[in-house]
Amino acid sequence: RSWMRNVTEPAAVKQLLEYPITSEGYVHTSGDIIGWPLVPNRDTRHFDTNARFILGCWRHWLWTGDKDFLRRQADRLRLAMNYQLEQLHGKDGLIVTPDFKTGRHEDLSNNYWDILPFGHLDAYDNAVFYASLEAMAEIEDALPSDIRYPKSDTYRALAKRAHSRYDEVFWNKQAGRYIGCVDIDGVRHDYGFTFVNLEALYYGLGDSEKARRIYHWMEREPTSSGKADTYTKFIFAPRATTVH
Repeated sequence: RSWMRNVTEPAAVKQLLEYPITSEGYVHTSGDIIGWPLVPNRDTRHFDTNARFILGCWRHWLWTGDKDFLRRQADRLRLAMNYQLEQLHGKDGLIVTPDFKTGRHEDLSNNYWDILPFGHLDAYDNAVFYASLEAMAEIEDALPSDIRYPKSDTYRALAKRAHSRYDEVFWNKQAGRYIGCVDIDGVRHDYGFTFVNLEALYYGLGDSEKARRIYHWMEREPTSSGKADTYTKFIFAPRATTVH
């Protein structure tokens, strides 16, 4: 804890307190740049940023117990959450990206994995959206009573709906794993995304049977190489995808 306080905490807190958010509630993708500096003259915003901002603040509070930090961030956190619920339609159970993020093959991506097909109904974004609902409920419960917003029960109820919708929309029963996205045309994209599945399980999505099938796929089934080398190909981390 002393290492965290002395070396990185001031910069981390400053970044969280000052990180740019638009008046509408969108949390910037790349610092002062609203989108990702990848393709000129295109809207390159990622739509997992709001959830990750909420999760970052939540984790900082869990680590430090700093309720003054939560108080200072309360309005920004609520603005970021409201953007997910309203502009991205999260109040219906899953966030849906704006239409220019189609999720089609070779279109612009929608999140950190910026050369892979994600968008529209995006399993990666929705995993962190689900997590941000749970985090925001805890944040609201922890805020001082003079600024507490009676929404924690609403967030928890919506998290249950998001969990159900996530399994309904993204689970590939035949393959035993979550897909990457359903694009704007209704096409399901599944290239064996290990990072989608691991992050979904980490945040509590799925159930024990789904977790068993996901690990069976990663541990026992051959990748596009013809070998069961999801874990052994690169040693330091599993393959990102198992399908060519």
